[in-house]
Amino acid sequence: MYLLLNLVEKLYGENEELRKEVQTLKDEINRLKGEKGKPDIKPRKSENISSEEERKGGNTTNRKTSRRKKRELPIHEVAMIAIDKNKLPSDVVFKGYSRKIVQGIKIEPYNILVKRCNYYSPSTCLYYTAEMPSRYAKEYSPELQARIIELKEKYQMTEAKILEFLQGLGIKISAGTISNIILENGTNLIPEQKNILKAGIEVSKYISTDTTEAIENGVKKQVHILVSEVFVAFFTRNDRKRTTVIDILRGTDSTNRVFAISNEFFELLAKKEIALKNINILKEYKSETLLKEPELLEILKPFEQHPNLHSLFYEFAYIAGFHAEEGFPIHTILLTDDASIYDYIFLIHALCWIHEGRHLKKLNPVVSEFRVELDKFITQFWNYYHTLLDFKLNPSEEYAVLLENKFDSLFSKKTNYEELNERILKTFEKKEELLVVLKNPSIPLHNNGSELGARAIVRERDVSLHTKNEDGTKARDVFLTFIHTAKKLGVNFFDYLVDRISGSFVLPSLAELILKYIPP
Repeated sequence: MYLLLNLVEKLYGENEELRKEVQTLKDEINRLKGEKGKPDIKPRKSENISSEEERKGGNTTNRKTSRRKKRELPIHEVAMIAIDKNKLPSDVVFKGYSRKIVQGIKIEPYNILVKRCNYYSPSTCLYYTAEMPSRYAKEYSPELQARIIELKEKYQMTEAKILEFLQGLGIKISAGTISNIILENGTNLIPEQKNILKAGIEVSKYISTDTTEAIENGVKKQVHILVSEVFVAFFTRNDRKRTTVIDILRGTDSTNRVFAISNEFFELLAKKEIALKNINILKEYKSETLLKEPELLEILKPFEQHPNLHSLFYEFAYIAGFHAEEGFPIHTILLTDDASIYDYIFLIHALCWIHEGRHLKKLNPVVSEFRVELDKFITQFWNYYHTLLDFKLNPSEEYAVLLENKFDSLFSKKTNYEELNERILKTFEKKEELLVVLKNPSIPLHNNGSELGARAIVRERDVSLHTKNEDGTKARDVFLTFIHTAKKLGVNFFDYLVDRISGSFVLPSLAELILKYIPP
């Protein structure tokens, strides 16, 4: 009977895929005719594959917190409200004041007249003028420049609306000037952005990463988001290849790569099914010496007619070279979703439990008995997840062994639903990556941090659609890096920006704060 029921499930699934493909083709035909395709209707709640409800224990409702006592606010003005004593009884006695704080805000231009002393020397026939301080070097103050950047990148106002806002206050400024302020300061702060990533990799126990799409002048790009407990960094590149991820981690570009045909290179090849004759060709070049790209390409010339093989050897040589570089953070864990581009980059690769849970929610059996089995297993899956959370709070070797055995038991289950069995087996095959937490309790069980960073890009894309050029893209990445890293470190983004734009450098850099960070 179950053989027939599983056949029904398989045929139903294939029919659904064919139906979607037919609809896609119909939409494309309508588009070519100049008509519209089927509207993109969001799925019903029952079709939602999000795992947030299970991850949080089944309660996602907002709880009303108890009202807190209002903080003591600084007072900028006191308004004395008198009363006409003639309207009061003759025996009234003054008993002090009733107090009420009314919060307000004052936004107005603040123009500075800079007067520099000039002197003339008859003996030298020269004029001497006081040197202009860096904070007054530009036509607009560091505070105004920082506020423009904050409105654009933190509060996601369009440049047109910023212009309208400032001109409404009486500030004489043009659209081009606003754009130049953002681009110029973004370019100036690129070195600090790279230092944030370098320091973050050095001190972080883990790095979570993800990508999302962005558009630059009509061309699709990939924004790589890297997150740890102390930093968030954004880097936009043309693609989401493994080599690109390594470029970002090394703080360089594709023109400065290093490679190695080393022991590790051949250890990586052993994980793939590569013909022995191809491996033997490369063995004569085996060395721990780092190679430049032209040297590697010369070695790989015999494989130019086999693009897939050539690409694999290139990537593995780059990984081996990256690991062999002095200062490689061998202790750092890479936490990602299940995208293959992140395999092998760091020595320890942890996977996100939330993404693994989504695969289960994508199953949609039509047989009621299979639905019951699926729901039961999903409950067991998230119960195990919450047990791992308990372990993170009270880790021990005995507890770790118990949880590993429990993993083996749970993901060795057999049900009557074949698709569920296939999914369970795929999860079991990822055991090593999913249970990294048992030896490293401080790492998260999910990569929601990098996904939240991706949402910042999505929100900006909704507001501004795209950046106009590469400089605009870099500026956005720099400021988003500063905004989110400053928040993690408890630094006021506006104050930090004013300090950098003014050239004061009184505040320590975010990279310095990262290196001094002490986990709570």
